[in-house]
Amino acid sequence: VSKIDIGQVVGGLSLVYGGVAMVNPDAIFRPFGIPKLSVPARNEIRAVYGGLILGLGGILVYCNNSPNYPGIKFTTTCLLTGCAVSRLVSFLIDREIPSFA
Repeated sequence: VSKIDIGQVVGGLSLVYGGVAMVNPDAIFRPFGIPKLSVPARNEIRAVYGGLILGLGGILVYCNNSPNYPGIKFTTTCLLTGCAVSRLVSFLIDREIPSFA
């Protein structure tokens, strides 16, 4: 039985999230009550939430499969996990979880 590696999980989820942001940027903000983004806003979402997250996720998946990059793996995992944890902390502080359906 192989153990689950947090780097693979975070990297894989990041690739999915970044892919959704690239293909359908409106879907990223719809759960927060922002129905339709302007063209410049969609461009920004594709760049930051799409391209940046895809890049970080890709780096993490690549480095996870190579023992030569432990520092990059650690840093990228911290960056992406920090984003997710800060979102969870925000939900706890605001006491409101948006509907992602």
